[in-house]
Amino acid sequence: MKRILYLLILLLTLSSVHAYKKESIDITVNGQQRNMVVFTPNQTQTNMPLMIVTHGMNQNPEYQYDADKFYNLIDTAKFIVTYLRSDGNTWDIGGTKDQNFVLQTIDEMARRYSVNTNRVYWSGFSMGSMLMYHCMANVQDKIAAFAPTSGVQFSEQPWNACKKPVNLIHCHAYGDDVFNYEQYGIHDYVQNMAKMNQFTTYIKLQNYNPGSWYTGDKEVWSGGQNGSIVELFSYNNGGHWPMDGNAREIWNFCKRFSLQTVA
Repeated sequence: MKRILYLLILLLTLSSVHAYKKESIDITVNGQQRNMVVFTPNQTQTNMPLMIVTHGMNQNPEYQYDADKFYNLIDTAKFIVTYLRSDGNTWDIGGTKDQNFVLQTIDEMARRYSVNTNRVYWSGFSMGSMLMYHCMANVQDKIAAFAPTSGVQFSEQPWNACKKPVNLIHCHAYGDDVFNYEQYGIHDYVQNMAKMNQFTTYIKLQNYNPGSWYTGDKEVWSGGQNGSIVELFSYNNGGHWPMDGNAREIWNFCKRFSLQTVA
C-alpha cells in the first residue's frame, strides 16, 4: 500500500513539473523561414495572454527558456510563451526585419491558439532587450507591456520616439559586466521612460525580495498617462544572464495590462 502511495505521489510530482507542452514552429516572414519554440499549458483555452521572448546575442531559445523558466508558470497562470530564434547570432536592432518577425508571431499565435491580442507582452534578454527598445515605438499598438532584462538600445532614445505611454518593467543586475549599470546609465535610461509617461508618483523599495534567492531595489513610477507604470528592479546578486527569479516578477507586472484597459 505504501509503495502504491509513493508511486502516485511521484507521478503527481512529475506531472506538475512538466505541466506544459512544447513545440517548434516555423513561419515565413518576408519570404524567409523563421523558427520559434512555443510553450502552452497542458489544457489550452481561447483568449489566453501571450508572452513573446527574445534571447541574447550568440544564444538561442533553448538557452533562454532553460534560464528564465517561464514554463513553470504557464499551466497555473494560463498563458502562452513563445521564444523567437534569431537569424544567425544577432537581432536586427537597426531595421525592421525582426520587428516584422515579432508582429507576425502575434498573428500566428492568434491563428493557432486564439490568444488575446489585447494581452500580448514582450520580454527579452541582453540584445533581445536592445531589439525591444529599438522596436518599441513601432509596436505599441500590439504590445500591452514590455519587460526587458539586462540590455538597452544605448544608441537610441525610445522615450522620444514613442507615440503614447508605455507599461515597462526593466530588470538589471548591479553587477552586470556586459551592460554595466553605471556605464550605460541604466537608471536614467529607464527613468526617462517614466518621464515620458508623465508619472505622478514615485516609490523605492530597498532590500526588495521577489521571492527568490536575491534581493535588490525596486523603483516604481506610476500614475502616468492612461494609468501607465514603469518599474526598475535592480538586483544585488547575479550578473549578465537570464534569471528565473525574474520570471514571476515580470509576469505579475505584465498580466495587469491590456491594450483595452488602464492599470
